[in-house]
Amino acid sequence: MRTRILLTAVSLFALPLSTEAQWNIERRTGNTTATTTGSDGQVQLAVSCREANQVVILKAPGSLGFHDGDIEARWDDGSTERYTFVEQDESLLGSSEAPQVRALIAKLRQRHTVRLRVNGGQGEPVSDLVSLAGSSQAIGSLPCTSSLRASAADTSRRTDAEIRRILIRQSIARYSGSCPCPYNSDRAGRRCGGRSAYSRPGGASPLCYPSDVSDGAVEAYRRRPKR
Repeated sequence: MRTRILLTAVSLFALPLSTEAQWNIERRTGNTTATTTGSDGQVQLAVSCREANQVVILKAPGSLGFHDGDIEARWDDGSTERYTFVEQDESLLGSSEAPQVRALIAKLRQRHTVRLRVNGGQGEPVSDLVSLAGSSQAIGSLPCTSSLRASAADTSRRTDAEIRRILIRQSIARYSGSCPCPYNSDRAGRRCGGRSAYSRPGGASPLCYPSDVSDGAVEAYRRRPKR
């Protein structure tokens, strides 16, 4: 009898995640976010709109931030992919400006589940299984439309400092490594400093500081056509 009860319990835990929609739409201060939480509550995954781009946001509620920006995604077809996001406000962010993030968003809308693994704030691994049921509809409902871009991204109203911050953020998001700027941390949690791409001559030249953004770049951003 004990064996039968044990087998029944194991079979219950082996059941796949519910196929019901797991994603919610949150609207706060004019922003719309599609969000979901892993089956163990260890990882929160969200997709939002910023500067006319979709942004993937990852949070680990119990880890007090992250040790680095590395993410491992194991999809339900058995494939595994790795991504490097930018750490910001105890979250990890990746913008659809980067091709790998665009591909990630496409898979979030196409697959059924993904197991996400990150390094928590104390360096310990955090892993959670995330249901993607309802993700296509939820992500597809985000208002990253031409009308939103025309109204929300009215560059003529932005200050030079705001535009410089935008261009710096976009430049860092396009960098594929973990050490774009001296103030970033590498995968071991050490400050990048002189090992950053910014500090190495002849390599990638990400924008890291307001002084790196020329007045011409600011004006070029202002002249971008509204789409």
